[in-house]
Amino acid sequence: MTTANEVLDAFETFSYEQRELLLNLLQRRHIENKREQIAQAAIEAKLAYQTNQLPLETASELLKRLHSSLKSEE
Repeated sequence: MTTANEVLDAFETFSYEQRELLLNLLQRRHIENKREQIAQAAIEAKLAYQTNQLPLETASELLKRLHSSLKSEE
C-alpha cells in the first residue's frame, strides 16, 4: 500500500498545471463523497421517520439536545 508521504513525494514531481488538475479532481471527488454521505443519511432518516423509530420530542427538547451535542464536540 502506498503511504501518504509517498503520495506527497510523487505530487511534488508534477508540474504546476498537473498539480492544479489533481487538486481540482480530488476536491470534486471529496465533494461527491460528502454528497453521497448526506444522501445516505437522508435515506436513513426518512426510513426511521416512516417506521416510527424517531423519538418523540418537542422542539425545545430537540434544540436542547442539539446544543448539548455541540458543546460536547468543543
